[in-house]
Amino acid sequence: MSFLSETIQKVRSNLQNNGSDLKASVNEFRKEIRNKLDELKHDDNLQIYHTTHRDISLGGVLRGNRRSRQRNETKSPCKVLVRKKMFNKTKSDSLEVPYFRAAFNVKDRTLVDASADDSPIRIVAYEAPLMRQKKGRNSRAVSCDLVGLSSENGVTCIEGKVNPWNRATDIVYGLLESYAYGVCVDYYLSDSEHSCRFENELRACCEEFHPGHSNIPTDKALTAAFALAAPESYFNAYTHPEFSPRKAHLRLEETKSLLKTFKTIEKSPTFNGFLICDKPCKLSVFRKDHCSIPSKGEKRCVPNFKDDKLKVTPAFTVHELKKLTVS
Repeated sequence: MSFLSETIQKVRSNLQNNGSDLKASVNEFRKEIRNKLDELKHDDNLQIYHTTHRDISLGGVLRGNRRSRQRNETKSPCKVLVRKKMFNKTKSDSLEVPYFRAAFNVKDRTLVDASADDSPIRIVAYEAPLMRQKKGRNSRAVSCDLVGLSSENGVTCIEGKVNPWNRATDIVYGLLESYAYGVCVDYYLSDSEHSCRFENELRACCEEFHPGHSNIPTDKALTAAFALAAPESYFNAYTHPEFSPRKAHLRLEETKSLLKTFKTIEKSPTFNGFLICDKPCKLSVFRKDHCSIPSKGEKRCVPNFKDDKLKVTPAFTVHELKKLTVS
């Protein structure tokens, strides 16, 4: 079991206690993540942003190791690839990676708010290794699906899910995962030295993935946030459950308790909502004429949505979630 999985299970064991035990558990969860980062820092093994006089492309906590990751990307403009065989399976679970990589590949890398006229989140990174190590094994267990930058300079860690049934992919686990990633970003922003390095890494992401639109607004300080993104069917499962109504009710009650606790501890990161995606996780939403690229003897392709965009509608409470997903 990974470090992050262990800490999440500790919180889940206290979720039915809606009082101080849960609050203490979430605070301890936050503390354990920060302690892990402190350990890496103490061992001089935390690579927030890598730069030398020769090469600034070696990546950091948002871009990973650029030399290795660029093998899985196209160039000018950058598009992230997936194994083509992922599209040969019928289960929607197998499409989770293509779905959220297609979200990274959308035009302007922007998640459009379907309930408003603006576009609140500009995607700046994918599979961000937020506990990036200088040496040894990089922890893929702490790898955020998407990182976005809002118009308010909120660095939003977005965990993407498509399968509500499994304990490791349900709404509670996804919420705790995204919170953990937000804690990592908050750790970097709460220290002046780390903050400078993180901002350099963020700027490098913008320059690489948003050519021509790489400026970070300087009138507002960067803040840490988190969100859980999923197709509407994912959230609908808890209001029109195909599995036990009792189990669905329990998951929603646990979610309510978590959201309440996040507010009461009054510590960064802030919750940026459940992002309800307008596309189902089905083969039919993808372009069929995938751009195929051979890589290491394995066929890879660029996952793209047919209309090259992804709209999301944010919900901040379970009540809002039910209201928005129940037709």
